[in-house]
Amino acid sequence: MDQRSVARPLNNADVHWDGNFLGLYPQLKGSAKVAAQLPQEQTKPYLLEALEDTNRFVVAHVLLSSMVSAASGTNAETWNGLKVNINAEGQAIIPMEQRSDIQRKWIKGP
Repeated sequence: MDQRSVARPLNNADVHWDGNFLGLYPQLKGSAKVAAQLPQEQTKPYLLEALEDTNRFVVAHVLLSSMVSAASGTNAETWNGLKVNINAEGQAIIPMEQRSDIQRKWIKGP
């Protein structure tokens, strides 16, 4: 399977967020679950490219973080530098203006 063809349909909706006062927990579904099974060294360039897209940067960040086991700075509002607000209905609200900060994080290295 071509890694680019798997990375292309990735969408932020491929990450379901759960959380409590101890922290946030991303769960992969759909295309993200498939992408997580591919060889990391081949998938990483496409995930770094996906960080440029507001519709894919969250899922790319979660997948890249899982590659390096990097979930530092996790609490009830932040997961590895990504701010996530879960409303009363359980819906995750992620401010899109943080995309460039997340992208810079991965360009500099985890």
